Amino acid sequence: MIFVTGINGAAGRAVAEHALERGIGLMAISRSDRLGLSDKIQLVIGDLKRLLPKANLKRASGILHLAASRANTLEDDVLGDLTTLSQLLRHWRSGNFVFTSSQIVYSESSEPIGEDGVCDPVNWYAAGKMMSETLIQAYHKQRFDGDERACRVVFRLPLLLNAHWNQTEQALQNYVELVRSNRDFYWECAEELARSYGTSWIGEDDLASCLLSGLQASRSGVYNIQSGYLAWVDILEELIRRINSQSRIHFGNRRGVRMPHSRVQLDCSKWEAEGFRAKDNWREIVARFLAAD
Repeated sequence: MIFVTGINGAAGRAVAEHALERGIGLMAISRSDRLGLSDKIQLVIGDLKRLLPKANLKRASGILHLAASRANTLEDDVLGDLTTLSQLLRHWRSGNFVFTSSQIVYSESSEPIGEDGVCDPVNWYAAGKMMSETLIQAYHKQRFDGDERACRVVFRLPLLLNAHWNQTEQALQNYVELVRSNRDFYWECAEELARSYGTSWIGEDDLASCLLSGLQASRSGVYNIQSGYLAWVDILEELIRRINSQSRIHFGNRRGVRMPHSRVQLDCSKWEAEGFRAKDNWREIVARFLAAD
């Protein structure tokens, strides 16, 4: 039985679907049963921060901590999330503890970033993730003293692409709405440079696969994960084509919505050495997303 936080989020939804397909039992505390899981998992409706201190998680053979604030404030993303995490760690008695961090903890780099890359949190959300990683590492050393039968597994996630509308982590929805409104997009640089800008990304199926595999990992550590690298120009061109929009992309002048002028690519060879092979295709995710509207 696995205890999961953030079951209603995009990652939680994907985990629930894959876990149920594999016959893995789940426990969760959530403010609502938005996904209709109450008859499929052990679900307690309520506020996680209020109920967690008194929760009975003795049957949990592992923990997936996916919940996080996205308010980008000191009170919520740092103090609030660390309080919840400290309460959750007290319930960790056996099995692996899997935590979802973010690529946002890294400093910008023109080269693929490995797990030993320079970290430079630029906002409260990133700071909260970094501090959470440190707290988990310290608790693991104090509580289990090197016993690898209970591993800490931290995944630093890139941009999440999924085919569901109205998710808080849904990156596609904003761009789809802009393209449907026939908005233009621009980069202030030459086209060749603009086409190099982009980000690592992960699909919901690959993410669920990584998270569930993390529960079976035999070594503690921090791991980058991704399905691939996606150039911003490529996804805009795909959306414009599929939607048949009048949106245009400009290079070297300022007309429309300014696009990111950065490249964030993760080196995921460490997790791939554990056997992970990406399967998600971003064009297929875009097609499913548009069809679901």
